[in-house]
Amino acid sequence: MNSNTHIPNSSTYSQSHRMKLYLWILLLILFGFNLNSINNEIDDKNTTWLESVTPNSDFFDIEYIFIFLVWILVLLLLATTHLKWTISKDRFEYSFFPFIRKKTIDSHSIREIKIIKINPILDFGGWGLRFSRKYGRAYTTSGRYVLHIEFEVNKKLNLTVTEPEIATQEINAILNFQDEDSITN
Repeated sequence: MNSNTHIPNSSTYSQSHRMKLYLWILLLILFGFNLNSINNEIDDKNTTWLESVTPNSDFFDIEYIFIFLVWILVLLLLATTHLKWTISKDRFEYSFFPFIRKKTIDSHSIREIKIIKINPILDFGGWGLRFSRKYGRAYTTSGRYVLHIEFEVNKKLNLTVTEPEIATQEINAILNFQDEDSITN
């Protein structure tokens, strides 16, 4: 679920992002393959799933429980992943829960801000917490557009953007950019 927020006559613009459905489907397919391989291994031992996870059983194997719990924890972690960023005239805030709590950056420390089209796989190696030599740090949940920010201290930050045209207009209006200064996409 993605949402954009701009309060009329306000000087802030926000976007909020969660993981897309197709990524969930991919994770569940991978989880199914993993579960299937465990099931095949249990079949090779001539036992049942229940016997393999029952501690008093002769066939008990803790690794099955461990693998299952790791997958459940990964899915729960990704289910709670939430990227949110807000820009105003004097500050820029972002969070990538549960990994990064809210960070606030003074807008005056931003050297350049623009929306760029990316290939998440080629440019960052996928979605999530990522790094690229070309673009710097990235916090992405889905999509092909990021808000690319370069700071005065030669650091770069990239955050998922939906509706890049609207985001460009809103950010330009908030920061009072003229045509020659405006962010581009």
